[in-house]
This record gives sequence, structure tokens and C-alpha cells, in this order.
Amino acid sequence: MIALSIVDGDPSSDNVLATLFRIKFSGWAASTRNPFEAAPSYAELGKAAIAWLDELRKSHVIIEKIFFDGFLPPAKFDVRVERLIGNTERCIEYHQAYPGQIDYGRVSTGSSNVSASLFTTAARQSSSKLPAIPFLVPAVVEALIDSEEYRRATIVVPEEADLYCAKYVSQQGGIVFTGDSDLLAHELGSDGAVSFFQDIEVHTDGASENLYSQVYRISTIINRLGLPPAYGIKTFAFEMFMDPHGTFRRLLMQAISLKAVTAHKDMYDEFAFQYMPLKTDPLQTREPAYKDQWFLLRSLDPRISEYILQFDTFRKVAGVSLDAGKDIEDSIHIFLPVLLDCPTRTNAWEMSISIRLSAYALINLIVPEDQQKFTVVEHVKQLNKNGGREWQLPSIDEISDALTALIKFLEKVQEKLPGLSGFDYWTAVAVCQDVQWSSSNGKASLCDTVLRNHGSSGSNPLRHHKYSWDIVHFYALAQGSYYSFRILKQIMDLLASQKDRYPIPEITPQLSQVLETLPKLQDLPNFGEIVSIRENNYKPVSGCVKAAAEKDWEEEKEKKKLLESRRKPENLFKLLQSDEVLSRRHNEIE
Repeated sequence: MIALSIVDGDPSSDNVLATLFRIKFSGWAASTRNPFEAAPSYAELGKAAIAWLDELRKSHVIIEKIFFDGFLPPAKFDVRVERLIGNTERCIEYHQAYPGQIDYGRVSTGSSNVSASLFTTAARQSSSKLPAIPFLVPAVVEALIDSEEYRRATIVVPEEADLYCAKYVSQQGGIVFTGDSDLLAHELGSDGAVSFFQDIEVHTDGASENLYSQVYRISTIINRLGLPPAYGIKTFAFEMFMDPHGTFRRLLMQAISLKAVTAHKDMYDEFAFQYMPLKTDPLQTREPAYKDQWFLLRSLDPRISEYILQFDTFRKVAGVSLDAGKDIEDSIHIFLPVLLDCPTRTNAWEMSISIRLSAYALINLIVPEDQQKFTVVEHVKQLNKNGGREWQLPSIDEISDALTALIKFLEKVQEKLPGLSGFDYWTAVAVCQDVQWSSSNGKASLCDTVLRNHGSSGSNPLRHHKYSWDIVHFYALAQGSYYSFRILKQIMDLLASQKDRYPIPEITPQLSQVLETLPKLQDLPNFGEIVSIRENNYKPVSGCVKAAAEKDWEEEKEKKKLLESRRKPENLFKLLQSDEVLSRRHNEIE
């Protein structure tokens, strides 16, 4: 029995996703016609991740820890931007490949025993035509934390997960399961080893099935290759970095002689820095008074964790040396996933920006004045390295009014649509947000158009249909709105944990109670199911939208001009806070 195993969470999520795509493109789902149709739901992703771990345990593997990235260093900024550009380009290319309508019928995995196919060696079907599944890692984290078996093992760490995987096995011994070959360059100790997901195979002895995998013991590899022990595999990795087209034999000889290390010492030092082991115990908080906050940080959505950990107060709570963050820029950045929306329309994230700005601003209530930030740079879709959009955050004095306006808005939607619950209610909220945003910017509301033109079609989500890009964009808007409220909810949970230290707006408990109804990612409907809001609830939502849409357009054009005159930084939370906008809409609905 393996005494100890660590799972590198982010690559494992990618591995599960690729596996599910392969399954759905296999004979089980021969009718699948495009990657979007085969994209798994978040519930399927969570179940598959748990099934994958369960299969490891059946083969006598003890899952000790599952680490996820909770913060990526500034050195990875360019890499993040390149990935974002790639996903943006894939969204555009997918729209070009399917410019009219998209075939979509709910594709099941076709078998109740998905775990039986999680480790097959069949070639995987590429999903590269699609942008990455937007909330893949958060969905897997959520499923594991909700699992009785893996809750205690799952940790969103305040740095890159690689560092924590390496530190843990260097102290305890064991095997790191990963898809990232970079782990071979880390210091894993004499008893540390690495196994790659793609190497895991099913072997049958007739009576039972067991999993087997190639295991790479770093100390053995260093000795076998004759690499200098003081440098280890890092010197070979650096040779590959300097000469990516070199042959294995030539690179090995150069690594043994430290050719590139000697010739480019400063470059090597910078290269090797990313593999330096953690100096502190990565899993113990140094401040007992912050125990509750420390546990909360370990379970946050990774993107939200990354935003919060740009503030020194919470880096300290997380047990991270402040020296490790000294190269963090003054500007606060957050990367949001690319939603599959129509590239010819306004980005699907735009209409819910006021919710996110209010959420980002809440951190200023629970950090010292010298750490407060009043602008944030969001990266959503971009096609060049100079992208990103700077937004102005509400001031400290404006936050309470913004939250009060928000809860009035949510209550008004609930009052007018009392029969809706769960994601149907939150989709209705997204619809009303889109109508408000469109009205304030002098544009026709997409959601209003969808509800009017696509109502009561009587379609069945389990049958194949052709959907327009208006419907695809409608789904993206609902996702963007949902995730914006998810950001707000998790930051408000952190706010509540600090209520004994800082004055918190009186309205926050009431808003937190409303946000408790926000569904989990695993409960989100897939694209085929989202049509229920326009089919089953078409009339009440359409009526609510109609009342909200009947506005004085000349007045809205003036507001649009005002907004454009202060384009950067922007402060669209005013759309949420303004009594002019909200109370008038509420009166019209009444």
C-alpha cells in the first residue's frame, strides 16, 4: 500500500475534463456533433473527479492532500494573458465555424459506470475548439469540499499548488499525481516521487482490476543521469529552456557540465527561483486569532482567493511571507474566465459589472487604510497583451448605499416573480440586470429579445435542437451574472468572519441571507436546461422585463454620454446604487 499520495488539483481537473470529452465523443455518444454539445455539466465534472479519486483508493492509494492554486505570482502574469488571448481566439473561431445556429442535444455519458472509462488509454478527443470550461476548477473544488471523503484533504493554497505538493512530499515522502512535468524540477526529497495522469493504466488479472503507473523518483533519476546533485533536474530543465530543439543526449551532456548554468548564471538564478522550496510550514497558520479566516481562505473559489491574496492582510492570515509578495504590483488584477458568448455582441460579463465592483470594494472595509484600493483591472476577453480594463470601485462611504440598493433590487424581483426559485430566480435576476444595463446604455436588451422571440417553443432539452447565438449569449449572460453574485457571496462570507474587528454595514446580514439561495456550481443547469426560463416561465419574466424596459430613452442617452465621458477608470456601480434608476424601475413594475 502506498503510504502517502498528493494530488495536484488543477491539472487533475483538466485531466477529468479531457476524459469526459473523450467519453462523450466515443461510441456512447455517437450523435455528438460539436464540442459545445459534448461539454460536460458541472455536476458531471464533480462526480467524475470524485470517481477518479475513488478508483485510485480502490488500488490502495491513500489520498492525503489535494492542492489547488489559490494565487499565481506576478511572474506568471504574461502566461495568464497568453492563455486568456488563446481562449478569446477560440471563442471567435468557434463562432466562425458555426456562424448561424448550433446543434445542441443533451449528451449523456451513456453509462452509469463512468469510472470504468476514466483510465483507458484511448486517444482523447480534443476540446480545443472551445474556450476552456469557465468554472472548471471551482466546480471540482466545490464537489470535493462537499464530499465527506475528500473534504479535509482539499485545500486551495495561497500560492502555486506545485510548491505545496513538493514541500509536502519532501517532508513526508510519497507520490505526487500530476499532469505538470515541472514538478520534476522541484526539490521532492529522497522519498518524493511523481506520477503522471496519462501514465495511469488499468490492469486486469482476471478476477479484479487494478491501476498501475510509472513512478519517477527524482533522486534515482538524478543518479542515473549523472546530474550534479546540487543542481538536480533543474540544470537539465534550464538547458531545455535555453535550447528547446536540442537532442536529449546533447542537452544531458550540457546539463552535466553545467554549460548554460555557467554561461548564464543570472538567467539560471531567475529560472531556478520558481522551484525554490517554501520556507515556512505551508499548512499551519501563524496567527491563532485568524484561525476562522484561515480555514475560510482554504476553501475559496481560486479566482476569488487570488483577488483577496493581493492584500497583505490576507497574505499574512494565509501564512505567506510578505517578502514573497513584495513584487506584487500596486494595481489589483483579476482574471475572469472567457464565457462562450457571441463575439459580435457586448461581452457577457459587462451587464453584471456593478455586482462585481461592489464585491471588490468590500475588501476595503476589512483591511488597513494603507492597503485599500479604489480601482481594479479586470481581464475578461482580450486579443493583445495590453488588454485589461480598469474600473473605479465604490468609496468606503458609498458601499452601504450600493448594498442597500442591491437588496432592494433582489427583493423586487422576488416580489414580482414569487413562483421562481433556485437558478430560475437567479436567471430572472440576470435578465433584469441586462434590461437595466441595456436601457442605461441606450441599447436593445438581448434578454428581452430572447424572451419575446423564443417563448413557449415546447422544446425538450433531451432532444436535438438548433439554437441561435442569441440563445448562446443569453446563457453566457446568466453564467456571468451568477458568478458575479458568487464572488459577492464569498467575499461577504469573509467580511462576516471579520465583523468583530471592523465595522460592517448593517445591511450585510440581510444581503447574505438572500445570497444563501445562490445555487452551487454543481446545481447549475447546462445549456439545454437553461431554456426552461424562457419556456416554462416566459410570461411572468417577460412581463417583469417589459415593465422594466419602458424607459425614457432620451434620459438614458444623456446618462450614456456621461458614462462615456469618464470611461477610464469607470464606476458603473452607480447603475446599481442610483435611486433614479432603481426606484423608477420598481415603480414601473408596480
